Amino acid sequence: MSYVVLARRWRPQRFEDIVAQDHVTVTLRNAIRAGRIAHAYLFTGPRGIGKTTTARILAKSLNCQRRDGVEPCDDCPSCAEVVSSSSMDVLEIDGASNRGIDEIRNLRENVKYAPARGPYKVYIIDEVHMLTAEAFNALLKTLEEPPKHVVFIFATTQPHRVPATILSRCQRFDFRKIPPDKITARLRGIIEQEKMSVDSDVLPVLAEKADGSLRDAESMLDQLVSFGGEPITAEDARTVLGLVDEHLYADLMEHLIAGDAKGALEVVAEVDERGYDIIEFVRGLLNHLRSLLLERLGVGAAGEDAPAGKEIEPQDILRMMRALSVLEGSMRRSSQPRILLETELVRLASLDSSVRLNDLLSRLAGMEKRLMEEWHAPEEEAGVSEGDRPSTSSAPLAESEEPQDETDRSAESALSNRISEAVTLERIERIWEKLVEKVKRRKISLGTFLAEGEPAELVNGSLVLAFYGKNRFHREQVADIAHRQLIQEELEKLVGEPLKISCCVRSRRGGQIGSHSSEDGSDGGARAGRAKKKETELLKHPMVRHIIDLFDGEIVG
Repeated sequence: MSYVVLARRWRPQRFEDIVAQDHVTVTLRNAIRAGRIAHAYLFTGPRGIGKTTTARILAKSLNCQRRDGVEPCDDCPSCAEVVSSSSMDVLEIDGASNRGIDEIRNLRENVKYAPARGPYKVYIIDEVHMLTAEAFNALLKTLEEPPKHVVFIFATTQPHRVPATILSRCQRFDFRKIPPDKITARLRGIIEQEKMSVDSDVLPVLAEKADGSLRDAESMLDQLVSFGGEPITAEDARTVLGLVDEHLYADLMEHLIAGDAKGALEVVAEVDERGYDIIEFVRGLLNHLRSLLLERLGVGAAGEDAPAGKEIEPQDILRMMRALSVLEGSMRRSSQPRILLETELVRLASLDSSVRLNDLLSRLAGMEKRLMEEWHAPEEEAGVSEGDRPSTSSAPLAESEEPQDETDRSAESALSNRISEAVTLERIERIWEKLVEKVKRRKISLGTFLAEGEPAELVNGSLVLAFYGKNRFHREQVADIAHRQLIQEELEKLVGEPLKISCCVRSRRGGQIGSHSSEDGSDGGARAGRAKKKETELLKHPMVRHIIDLFDGEIVG
């Protein structure tokens, strides 16, 4: 007979030889031992992981004439016929080429006949998802109540295409991808038995390329042996299998991290010159980024080809992976995939590093704190008019030894020690904006509500605040007991006397309030002027200018 490839020559013949599918083999062996044989099984999973092989071993074990416990003997005529695919009792059907209703009708007629040699007649239908809907419907009745001597074993890579009515009549076993270390160990055993000369660093390359398929790994090893190198090296493997050199990924990452778009495009040009598949290169780059991400998270190591001495945040790696995942799908549909890749790499190289939201908020909070300290410190010192200053005969205030950031406490202490002055509505109007700012520093929402009102009357130690028209909601918030208490505390610190706060709503503004602070009698002129002056001063402050430039913002009110 002609040469038999490694994948067939080293196909497992016993349950114990099946690699990395213990959850399946243990269940089947126990079922055989206990005599609990189901009439239908469904084996699902990716290609090359042992579905059809397991089905054949199960069929051999069921009909073996000299079974060793649960394992087939591989010596009896029944086992020999299964191995040579000549058994009358074990029939393999390709679902892709026998998918019509006529083939299933023939099957229904044949299941009536008893097996020729063993106790069971086993039907193995590979790629069962390829059957037509009519064929599945024709199979339903037989599958639900088959003869006692019939066992169906279905195998598929796409179980979602199998009707639910079929699935519900089968015992389902999900085969898993084989881990790279298991593939490597299996290949090492084959190499030793076949007395091949292969470098040890070739096996991990094959295991990674196989993507969980042992059959693919064995086929690639067969191809490498035919290449004729002695010994076979990892470079031979990359050349024969078209694998991209890992150093190209490392070089590309260094250029992207450094923001070097020209260098990134040069790497793409080198990939194209070497004849690598450009889409396969993107897939490999995604795997390289995944390894780099695991290294940054402390889960794994990216290996020696990781960009040494370069730091990249996990958020930036994730951003690149998302972009490349979308790009890969677009490249498969494009007639110019290289142009798409170059465009995306130029964009990635021009992106700034990610900034964590928590870090940004912390920086903003720090800038706001420094801004408020610098803004309010001069007002605490110069916010009181000449009439509010103590007489020259009074003892001078002791110079504060408190640090700069405790300006509020020192200012409040100084205000409480001033000589008493009659509390008037005019005086309250002068300090009104300062009161609003102090309330904002304790509770910003309350300060905002308070700013919508204004002092209207001062009667018998009670300050009446007026809110106009649409500001009823603001009045209700300010009139809350807890909120009034907070405002009264801050007001007492400023005027030196306790005052009660009450609120009212007026339909329109009167002229009496503005007359205290505006020579021309306009009720809002003074306040508008002070607000404009403060906004001008605020815009001149270097910290404010820095924030506006940083966020491309503007002051809206």
